Amino acid sequence: MKCAVCGAELDSDASRCARCGEHVPELLDVAPSYSFTPNRFQFALLFFFSFGLYQIYWLYKTARVLGYITNDKNRPWRLLWLLCPLVNLFFFAELFMELGEKARSSGLRDVPSLPILAFAGIVLNVMGRLPGCWWRLCLLTFVPMTIVQSYSTAMQYRLWPGTVKPYRYRWGDWLLISIGALFFLLVVIGYYSEPGALALPSVVLLPAVLGISVIALMVFISMDSRKSPLAAPTL
Repeated sequence: MKCAVCGAELDSDASRCARCGEHVPELLDVAPSYSFTPNRFQFALLFFFSFGLYQIYWLYKTARVLGYITNDKNRPWRLLWLLCPLVNLFFFAELFMELGEKARSSGLRDVPSLPILAFAGIVLNVMGRLPGCWWRLCLLTFVPMTIVQSYSTAMQYRLWPGTVKPYRYRWGDWLLISIGALFFLLVVIGYYSEPGALALPSVVLLPAVLGISVIALMVFISMDSRKSPLAAPTL
């Protein structure tokens, strides 16, 4: 068993890490029942067809997993800081900085700056408020967020080998995807029904966004199938 902070080997009966002094939660080598380990394609579909609303649930799950690792049961409650303007940016950065640190200490290699990726997703999400046809760019929010989650998934497989259950869609997930797909179809129909929809840049933007989304999904499927070193549970 390894320390979740510095990666040092721990004695089976250790209560604290001898190197960094971090408290060792009980059963650290056993995955919690609420571990969240979707692969890239599973997460991308949920995020895309919820139009970003899935992000709220995702942040809660991420905070809960980090709370288990750090033995901080109140960690999910700190999500309430997201309701405070400006302060929420610091909390958001702190959450993903810690996620990156835990991913690196678990032994994952070449972990990028997860806060930067997460903020890129936020910027894309805010583009949903742009006027005219430009709001369609927010549909690409799922791309950086999926990369962030891929490292979280790989981290959990490393911390709790053999005890993490592969994520499977539940009825709520299928319902979300089905409703989201229907709503998205209505959005596309409405998009091309708008006056001037066949004029530039409107006629190009939505197909371009959809094309990029499809390519990203295909890349995620390919990486999942060959267990890419980006975040493979077998590392």
